[in-house]
Amino acid sequence: MNTSNVSMEQKIMNHEIRMVSNYRALLIAKHIGNLLLLLYFVPAAITGRDESPAFHILILHNILPVVFNFLFTDKSNLHAKDQRILKPSAYDEVPSEPKKKHTLSYIFAKKVEADTTLLPQLKKKYQYSRIKYQSNSISFLLTCFFLFLWQQQNTPTDSFFLYQNIPVITLAIIVLTRFFCMVFYKRYIHHSLRFGGI
Repeated sequence: MNTSNVSMEQKIMNHEIRMVSNYRALLIAKHIGNLLLLLYFVPAAITGRDESPAFHILILHNILPVVFNFLFTDKSNLHAKDQRILKPSAYDEVPSEPKKKHTLSYIFAKKVEADTTLLPQLKKKYQYSRIKYQSNSISFLLTCFFLFLWQQQNTPTDSFFLYQNIPVITLAIIVLTRFFCMVFYKRYIHHSLRFGGI
């Protein structure tokens, strides 16, 4: 086998492992973010503190990936029915094919679903798709931005350190969780592939 082909396959495999690791890290950071926001929201609601920013961020944190996934999924082939093939006659008009609308979902789905898969079992095990990854990644960035805005506008009446800095603490924890989980899963997947674990 050609050396350039082997190195190209190695690069593609490393890229796929990196993407799956990042996706898995995103999901773990998302769940930890949900837990931290709930741990703030419930006591704040009970004690009468302002819990609305945590509630809104929690809702957006879980709804945005679904919305982006819906927007980015190419729906042009979903409603296409199998047409009956009839013997053409001389009187039949041949319908021209309608032009495909290059909507956001069509362009995005065409771009992200065209990747070459060398490790399909890895993607199947971790339920990875590039649309899911992109949807969760954009949602994660927006959540970080909203946490930053919350910290800028956070003016608690009490002097308790945790309540004053809960947005930035949550932001730091989910960012660090994503980073460390990405490094862990990248090494774990390499190890599993080397020793037949996947």
